Amino acid sequence: MTKPKKVELGFFLIGSIVVAAAALLLFGWLAEEMLESETQTFDDAVRAAIHRLASPAMTSAMQVFSFLGSGTFLVALSLLTIAILLYIHRLERLI
Repeated sequence: MTKPKKVELGFFLIGSIVVAAAALLLFGWLAEEMLESETQTFDDAVRAAIHRLASPAMTSAMQVFSFLGSGTFLVALSLLTIAILLYIHRLERLI
């Protein structure tokens, strides 16, 4: 026998609320730890590990990834996406 849609939606809603509450508690705990500077040891270890991997090639690769998140690239990508979608829509109207 299948469950009614309302029951499934209720379980989904309750699960979503539980996940959101857990994420909020985790974020609050992490923010408190950072404010008390209790994450400094972890930060130093991560920074040292990253610096050991440093090289000119890695720097170039990271600059490319950084550019992919820049406003210039995202605006250009958005405009290109809009143009492609408008073109596709125009083709569909012609058919």
